[in-house]
Amino acid sequence: MRIWTFVLGCSCGVFLCMGLAFATPPSVVNKQGSASSSSKRAGTHPSGQGTHVVRMKRYLPRIKSTRQSMTLYASWTRFSKGGRNILSRPEFQRAFSVKVRKKKRRYRMKSFAAFLPSRAVSMGQIWKIKPASFLFLLRQFHSFPSVYLHHNNEDSNGAYGAVRAVSKRYIEIALRLHAEFELLRGRVYYTPACFLGRMILDRKHHTVVSFRLYVPNRTLNVDINADRMIDIVHVSRMELVGGKRRMLRKFRWSKSLSEARIQERIKQKHYPYTQAKWVSWQKAVALAKKYQKPIHMIVLFGRLDDESC
Repeated sequence: MRIWTFVLGCSCGVFLCMGLAFATPPSVVNKQGSASSSSKRAGTHPSGQGTHVVRMKRYLPRIKSTRQSMTLYASWTRFSKGGRNILSRPEFQRAFSVKVRKKKRRYRMKSFAAFLPSRAVSMGQIWKIKPASFLFLLRQFHSFPSVYLHHNNEDSNGAYGAVRAVSKRYIEIALRLHAEFELLRGRVYYTPACFLGRMILDRKHHTVVSFRLYVPNRTLNVDINADRMIDIVHVSRMELVGGKRRMLRKFRWSKSLSEARIQERIKQKHYPYTQAKWVSWQKAVALAKKYQKPIHMIVLFGRLDDESC
């Protein structure tokens, strides 16, 4: 067991202390260090003798290559709460005065197939999405998106999807992807915390009926970098949305996982360390005394579990 303390800082100078003890039971994590995605569960046989295997239902969402299309509408507000030093330079003011490249754009249905799994999956099972396959959507915001972030070592690049909910007629796919925009080639980068997404498909006609891809509206949710000058800012709205929006707000599903639960699972794919067991500062101190281990302290600015830091 190792005991760490992370001191998390925000731009206003307020710090929080948390202890972290690496004590995750081996049975919870597979050989690759990620949560098991097995589609089988063991249980007790109704007769009370031995165990039996319950097979979870699997789904293979598909989009037919038809002439149908969907229009997506883009919104991108100017950032606030930060960036004053960077904006003091005129060339950076121009770079960050960005507007949506295409407010409205129509896409062929088959374009959205890039987000679907290549084989049948159970509810909550996560699959990897090819990084370059979703750049076509991000170009509606800006001409130069990238899925390879300039400020990391590729450990959290990419995108993942999972089945979140199903009904007799529809199925919903939850998405999370990491990307950034090069506002001034080689000099100015705009890196959202992440993009979360929801895509609802008609299981009968194999078409997309509702779609939303957005940056979560948190206090600080975008990293800006200009000639190595760095800050974290707030953007109230950055999204692509289309189709039947009411289905995103309220719909009765036969089976479902909460949005928070499925996004937490997907986040663990991007950041495996989040599977570790977090404990309070007081408990971390108690564990250090019990196991005669030192407490290692790291000071951080911003969040650990997104790309806005």
